[in-house]
Amino acid sequence: MDGLFLDNKITEKKICAFLKKEFKKRGKIRAVLGVSGGIDSAIFAFFCKKASMELE
Repeated sequence: MDGLFLDNKITEKKICAFLKKEFKKRGKIRAVLGVSGGIDSAIFAFFCKKASMELE
């Protein structure tokens, strides 16, 4: 099968590195997260914690 293949560990590291870079560039250490109970807010919270960011 010639479908899309993503290595989950590499993708996770890239997303965390992106978040760290963007927050550092803006001088921020916290993210305000509105949790709706949906999968997108849960995933964003997961990546923020993996990137060692504070959530409010």
